[in-house]
Amino acid sequence: MVYDTTGKALVTETTLSGLKVGAIYYATVTASNEIGESLSSTPLTIHVGILPSKITGVRLESSTTTSIFMRWDFPASNGGLALIKYTVYLDVGQTGATTKTINIANTLQNWH
Repeated sequence: MVYDTTGKALVTETTLSGLKVGAIYYATVTASNEIGESLSSTPLTIHVGILPSKITGVRLESSTTTSIFMRWDFPASNGGLALIKYTVYLDVGQTGATTKTINIANTLQNWH
């Protein structure tokens, strides 16, 4: 514990609030006494949410002549934020270019 001149313990923690999602912050801490302020601590890099991990385990479960049913694994990390949708990019005709985009905001949604 670190005590002030009156014998009260000084806290060595704080909560930072009101941060912007997706932003990167750098925090440093100093200590002060009657003579002045210390040098700053090494900066702490704070990511307020990052991109989710890459999707893995994409697999074809079944197909018909007019439809496919596919699954994938949840990302290993959601980046610290709730996932809001998946997007399937479909190349019709194997041109190398996306010809159809399917956004899935509800996992029960059918793909058409």
